[in-house]
Amino acid sequence: MISLNLSFYHIVSEFIELITHILNLPIIIAIAVPVLGINFYYRRKEFEIVRQRYLMDCIDILCSNTDYCLGVFRNNWAESMQLLKQFRDSGNSMTKADCSIEFVSFDYSHFVISPFYRLKKLIGNNIFWEISQSLYAFIDITNAFINRDMLRKIISSVENHENEHINYSDITDKCVNELQAYLKKSEKYYFVLEQLLEISSILEKEKFSFSTIKLFKDRDDVKNVIKKMHSHFSDEIREKNEKH
Repeated sequence: MISLNLSFYHIVSEFIELITHILNLPIIIAIAVPVLGINFYYRRKEFEIVRQRYLMDCIDILCSNTDYCLGVFRNNWAESMQLLKQFRDSGNSMTKADCSIEFVSFDYSHFVISPFYRLKKLIGNNIFWEISQSLYAFIDITNAFINRDMLRKIISSVENHENEHINYSDITDKCVNELQAYLKKSEKYYFVLEQLLEISSILEKEKFSFSTIKLFKDRDDVKNVIKKMHSHFSDEIREKNEKH
Protein backbone atom coordinates (compact mmCIF):
# COMPACT_ATOMS: atom_id res chain seq x y z
CA MET A 1 0.00 0.00 0.00
CA ILE A 2 2.87 2.30 0.90
CA SER A 3 4.70 1.52 -2.35
CA LEU A 4 1.53 2.18 -4.28
CA ASN A 5 1.20 5.63 -2.67
CA LEU A 6 4.83 6.41 -3.35
CA SER A 7 4.42 5.32 -6.94
CA PHE A 8 1.35 7.55 -7.37
CA TYR A 9 3.21 10.49 -5.82
CA HIS A 10 6.09 9.94 -8.20
CA ILE A 11 3.78 9.88 -11.22
CA VAL A 12 2.02 13.10 -10.17
CA SER A 13 5.34 14.84 -9.54
CA GLU A 14 6.67 13.86 -12.95
CA PHE A 15 3.41 15.02 -14.60
CA ILE A 16 3.62 18.43 -12.92
CA GLU A 17 7.26 18.76 -13.89
CA LEU A 18 6.44 17.83 -17.49
CA ILE A 19 3.59 20.37 -17.74
CA THR A 20 5.76 23.07 -16.23
CA HIS A 21 8.54 22.26 -18.69
CA ILE A 22 6.16 22.25 -21.67
CA LEU A 23 4.31 25.41 -20.74
CA ASN A 24 7.40 27.29 -19.65
CA LEU A 25 5.58 29.99 -17.67
CA PRO A 26 8.17 32.75 -18.21
CA ILE A 27 7.64 32.43 -21.97
CA ILE A 28 3.86 32.49 -21.53
CA ILE A 29 4.14 35.60 -19.41
CA ALA A 30 6.48 37.19 -21.95
CA ILE A 31 3.91 36.57 -24.69
CA ALA A 32 0.79 37.36 -22.66
CA VAL A 33 1.89 40.73 -21.31
CA PRO A 34 2.43 42.37 -24.72
CA VAL A 35 -0.77 40.81 -26.08
CA LEU A 36 -2.77 42.11 -23.13
CA GLY A 37 -1.02 45.48 -23.45
CA ILE A 38 -1.92 45.76 -27.14
CA ASN A 39 -5.51 44.76 -26.40
CA PHE A 40 -5.72 47.38 -23.64
CA TYR A 41 -4.23 50.01 -25.97
CA TYR A 42 -6.77 49.38 -28.73
CA ARG A 43 -9.68 49.31 -26.31
CA ARG A 44 -8.53 52.61 -24.83
CA LYS A 45 -8.07 54.04 -28.33
CA GLU A 46 -11.58 52.90 -29.20
CA PHE A 47 -13.01 54.70 -26.15
CA GLU A 48 -11.10 57.85 -27.12
CA ILE A 49 -12.37 57.77 -30.73
CA VAL A 50 -15.98 57.38 -29.58
CA ARG A 51 -15.53 60.19 -27.07
CA GLN A 52 -13.94 62.46 -29.68
CA ARG A 53 -16.60 61.71 -32.30
CA TYR A 54 -19.72 62.13 -30.20
CA LEU A 55 -18.63 64.45 -27.41
CA MET A 56 -16.02 66.87 -28.72
CA ASP A 57 -16.94 66.81 -32.43
CA CYS A 58 -20.67 66.73 -31.80
CA ILE A 59 -22.18 67.73 -28.44
CA ASP A 60 -19.52 70.31 -27.56
CA ILE A 61 -19.83 72.00 -30.98
CA LEU A 62 -23.63 72.13 -30.78
CA CYS A 63 -23.48 73.56 -27.25
CA SER A 64 -21.01 76.21 -28.38
CA ASN A 65 -23.09 77.19 -31.41
CA THR A 66 -26.34 77.31 -29.43
CA ASP A 67 -24.65 79.50 -26.84
CA TYR A 68 -23.32 81.72 -29.65
CA CYS A 69 -26.81 82.20 -31.13
CA LEU A 70 -28.30 83.14 -27.79
CA GLY A 71 -25.31 85.41 -27.14
CA VAL A 72 -25.98 87.30 -30.38
CA PHE A 73 -29.55 87.85 -29.29
CA ARG A 74 -28.59 88.94 -25.74
CA ASN A 75 -26.07 91.48 -27.05
CA ASN A 76 -28.42 93.01 -29.62
CA TRP A 77 -31.33 93.02 -27.19
CA ALA A 78 -29.30 94.90 -24.56
CA GLU A 79 -27.98 97.39 -27.13
CA SER A 80 -31.52 97.96 -28.39
CA MET A 81 -32.90 98.63 -24.92
CA GLN A 82 -30.13 101.11 -24.23
CA LEU A 83 -30.79 102.93 -27.52
CA LEU A 84 -34.53 103.04 -26.85
CA LYS A 85 -33.95 104.49 -23.40
CA GLN A 86 -31.81 107.24 -24.91
CA PHE A 87 -34.40 107.84 -27.62
CA ARG A 88 -37.25 108.10 -25.12
CA ASP A 89 -35.37 110.46 -22.80
CA SER A 90 -33.82 112.75 -25.40
CA GLY A 91 -35.21 111.84 -28.82
CA ASN A 92 -35.62 115.40 -30.06
CA SER A 93 -31.98 116.19 -29.27
CA MET A 94 -30.48 112.99 -30.69
CA THR A 95 -28.54 112.95 -33.94
CA LYS A 96 -28.22 110.22 -36.54
CA ALA A 97 -24.69 109.59 -35.28
CA ASP A 98 -26.16 108.58 -31.92
CA CYS A 99 -27.95 105.73 -33.72
CA SER A 100 -24.82 104.30 -35.32
CA ILE A 101 -24.72 101.20 -33.14
CA GLU A 102 -23.05 98.14 -34.67
CA PHE A 103 -25.36 95.31 -33.80
CA VAL A 104 -23.88 91.82 -34.01
CA SER A 105 -24.69 90.04 -37.27
CA PHE A 106 -25.20 86.30 -37.23
CA ASP A 107 -22.06 84.50 -38.41
CA TYR A 108 -23.31 81.61 -40.54
CA SER A 109 -20.06 79.69 -40.07
CA HIS A 110 -21.72 78.57 -36.84
CA PHE A 111 -24.43 76.90 -38.90
CA VAL A 112 -22.79 73.47 -39.16
CA ILE A 113 -24.60 70.31 -40.18
CA SER A 114 -22.30 67.32 -39.60
CA PRO A 115 -22.60 67.39 -35.77
CA PHE A 116 -26.37 67.07 -36.14
CA TYR A 117 -25.93 63.93 -38.25
CA ARG A 118 -23.69 62.46 -35.56
CA LEU A 119 -26.21 63.36 -32.87
CA LYS A 120 -29.08 61.81 -34.83
CA LYS A 121 -27.06 58.61 -35.22
CA LEU A 122 -26.26 58.69 -31.51
CA ILE A 123 -29.75 59.22 -30.07
CA GLY A 124 -31.85 57.95 -32.98
CA ASN A 125 -33.87 61.16 -33.27
CA ASN A 126 -33.67 64.44 -35.23
CA ILE A 127 -35.30 66.71 -32.62
CA PHE A 128 -32.20 68.83 -31.95
CA TRP A 129 -31.81 69.63 -35.66
CA GLU A 130 -35.44 70.66 -35.94
CA ILE A 131 -35.31 72.95 -32.89
CA SER A 132 -31.96 74.44 -33.88
CA GLN A 133 -33.47 75.48 -37.21
CA SER A 134 -36.21 77.20 -35.21
CA LEU A 135 -33.52 78.95 -33.13
CA TYR A 136 -31.63 80.15 -36.22
CA ALA A 137 -34.87 81.50 -37.69
CA PHE A 138 -35.61 83.24 -34.40
CA ILE A 139 -32.23 85.00 -34.48
CA ASP A 140 -32.84 86.12 -38.07
CA ILE A 141 -36.30 87.47 -37.18
CA THR A 142 -35.09 89.41 -34.14
CA ASN A 143 -32.12 90.85 -36.00
CA ALA A 144 -34.44 91.93 -38.82
CA PHE A 145 -36.74 93.67 -36.35
CA ILE A 146 -33.87 95.45 -34.62
CA ASN A 147 -32.04 96.56 -37.76
CA ARG A 148 -35.01 97.18 -40.04
CA ASP A 149 -38.09 98.07 -38.02
CA MET A 150 -36.81 99.53 -34.77
CA LEU A 151 -33.67 101.27 -35.99
CA ARG A 152 -35.39 102.77 -39.05
CA LYS A 153 -38.17 104.18 -36.90
CA ILE A 154 -35.68 105.77 -34.54
CA ILE A 155 -33.51 107.22 -37.33
CA SER A 156 -36.56 108.53 -39.18
CA SER A 157 -37.82 110.21 -36.00
CA VAL A 158 -34.42 111.71 -35.26
CA GLU A 159 -34.07 113.09 -38.78
CA ASN A 160 -37.55 114.64 -38.52
CA HIS A 161 -37.30 115.76 -34.92
CA GLU A 162 -38.88 119.11 -35.79
CA ASN A 163 -42.14 117.31 -36.47
CA GLU A 164 -44.17 117.98 -33.36
CA HIS A 165 -46.44 115.01 -34.03
CA ILE A 166 -43.68 112.46 -33.28
CA ASN A 167 -44.55 110.59 -30.10
CA TYR A 168 -41.22 109.34 -28.75
CA SER A 169 -42.78 107.49 -25.81
CA ASP A 170 -45.26 105.67 -28.02
CA ILE A 171 -42.56 104.52 -30.46
CA THR A 172 -40.37 103.44 -27.55
CA ASP A 173 -43.14 101.52 -25.79
CA LYS A 174 -44.08 99.58 -28.93
CA CYS A 175 -40.48 98.60 -29.59
CA VAL A 176 -39.86 97.67 -25.95
CA ASN A 177 -42.95 95.46 -25.90
CA GLU A 178 -41.76 93.70 -29.04
CA LEU A 179 -38.29 93.18 -27.57
CA GLN A 180 -39.70 91.87 -24.29
CA ALA A 181 -41.75 89.31 -26.22
CA TYR A 182 -38.59 88.20 -28.04
CA LEU A 183 -36.73 87.98 -24.75
CA LYS A 184 -39.37 85.70 -23.28
CA LYS A 185 -39.25 83.46 -26.34
CA SER A 186 -35.44 83.31 -26.26
CA GLU A 187 -35.52 81.87 -22.74
CA LYS A 188 -37.18 78.75 -24.12
CA TYR A 189 -34.11 77.88 -26.19
CA TYR A 190 -31.82 77.59 -23.17
CA PHE A 191 -33.52 74.23 -22.66
CA VAL A 192 -31.62 73.00 -25.73
CA LEU A 193 -28.34 73.68 -23.93
CA GLU A 194 -29.61 71.96 -20.80
CA GLN A 195 -30.52 68.77 -22.67
CA LEU A 196 -27.32 68.73 -24.73
CA LEU A 197 -25.36 68.91 -21.49
CA GLU A 198 -27.47 66.05 -20.15
CA ILE A 199 -26.33 63.87 -23.06
CA SER A 200 -22.78 65.11 -22.56
CA SER A 201 -22.88 64.04 -18.92
CA ILE A 202 -23.87 60.49 -19.89
CA LEU A 203 -21.01 60.28 -22.39
CA GLU A 204 -18.53 61.57 -19.81
CA LYS A 205 -19.51 59.19 -17.04
CA GLU A 206 -19.13 55.96 -19.01
CA LYS A 207 -16.70 54.46 -21.50
CA PHE A 208 -18.37 53.47 -24.75
CA SER A 209 -16.92 51.17 -27.39
CA PHE A 210 -17.90 50.96 -31.05
CA SER A 211 -20.40 48.26 -30.18
CA THR A 212 -21.88 49.72 -26.98
CA ILE A 213 -22.33 53.21 -28.45
CA LYS A 214 -24.80 51.69 -30.96
CA LEU A 215 -27.08 50.94 -27.99
CA PHE A 216 -26.87 54.50 -26.64
CA LYS A 217 -30.22 55.47 -28.18
CA ASP A 218 -31.94 52.59 -26.35
CA ARG A 219 -31.08 53.92 -22.89
CA ASP A 220 -33.96 55.20 -20.76
CA ASP A 221 -32.12 58.41 -19.83
CA VAL A 222 -31.52 59.19 -23.51
CA LYS A 223 -35.15 58.46 -24.40
CA ASN A 224 -36.16 60.78 -21.57
CA VAL A 225 -34.11 63.63 -23.06
CA ILE A 226 -35.89 63.20 -26.40
CA LYS A 227 -39.26 63.06 -24.66
CA LYS A 228 -38.57 66.29 -22.75
CA MET A 229 -37.43 68.05 -25.93
CA HIS A 230 -40.63 67.10 -27.76
CA SER A 231 -42.73 68.25 -24.81
CA HIS A 232 -40.90 71.54 -24.28
CA PHE A 233 -41.02 72.51 -27.96
CA SER A 234 -44.43 71.06 -28.80
CA ASP A 235 -45.66 74.41 -30.18
CA GLU A 236 -42.66 74.78 -32.52
CA ILE A 237 -43.02 71.19 -33.73
CA ARG A 238 -46.75 71.60 -34.35
CA GLU A 239 -46.19 74.87 -36.21
CA LYS A 240 -43.59 73.26 -38.44
CA ASN A 241 -45.82 70.27 -39.19
CA GLU A 242 -48.70 72.58 -40.09
CA LYS A 243 -46.52 74.38 -42.62
CA HIS A 244 -45.77 71.06 -44.31
